[in-house]
Amino acid sequence: MMIKRNYAKSLNGLLSRVCTKVSAAAVLQMINFENKKPLNNIKHALAA
Repeated sequence: MMIKRNYAKSLNGLLSRVCTKVSAAAVLQMINFENKKPLNNIKHALAA
């Protein structure tokens, strides 16, 4: 996750972006789990 460079103007904006990134990673891992694929291959979760 790219957290080093953020363009949030407030702490709430930063926390919102971090929460969104973590949630998206969790959803992709769930998709991989349901398709019996390796959990950490989240870049290709929606490809096939």
